[in-house]
Amino acid sequence: MSPARTARLWWWASTPLLPTLAIQGTLVRRRVPLLPEAAGARSGITGAGRSLSLAVIGESTAAGVGVDAQEDALGAKLAGALAELRAAEVRWQVVGRTGLTIAKARRELLPELKGPVDLVVAVFGVNDALKLTSERTWRRAASALVDDLVARGTRHVLFTAAPPLDTFRMLPNPLRTVLGVRTRLLNALLAEVVRDHAHASTASFEGVDPAAHLSQDGFHPSAVGYEKWARLLAAQVTRYLK
Repeated sequence: MSPARTARLWWWASTPLLPTLAIQGTLVRRRVPLLPEAAGARSGITGAGRSLSLAVIGESTAAGVGVDAQEDALGAKLAGALAELRAAEVRWQVVGRTGLTIAKARRELLPELKGPVDLVVAVFGVNDALKLTSERTWRRAASALVDDLVARGTRHVLFTAAPPLDTFRMLPNPLRTVLGVRTRLLNALLAEVVRDHAHASTASFEGVDPAAHLSQDGFHPSAVGYEKWARLLAAQVTRYLK
């Protein structure tokens, strides 16, 4: 049985819990502090050597929620890791916004992207899981995002996996378990989408526990979390950049 089918069966089995999950979700939103996006410049140049352009696009983790400054967020940390691994001068930019689904980001963020870009790291999944984006919408939006980016001159699109929300202890059960099922389903569908695109791939959290280093809201990465995530992504993407 495919990973997508397995996750889908688990999701269907959990649908009777939806009224309870809605109540728990409301209580969590009231309890968890709403942190701002990281302050500071959302573009820069780091390293020395051959030129590589990078863009990080997506939801709140792309925008650096959880840390005070962009220099501690995913975009700058990933640029630094790539510059080190590839002996490159990395020109990086961040185009992110809290609360966006992948379909909404495609409409609202792509016009802000300055291109063409060698590598786009797309950070989506949590909001789509929370907002119960349909499988059809998720697949279509992900595929269309790749097509749009490649048409703009992007060499490669790397989708980050949605984190396993069932490991985030600030979420109560059964909400935590069901959201974990939903993120696994979205990740499995995304893996199917990129198989149809020569210029796209997905990155896993293998070797890194995204729930181990969290900010004060217990949901977004801390500076250490972003650093570890960035190094993991840099190691996984180098095989796609010749």
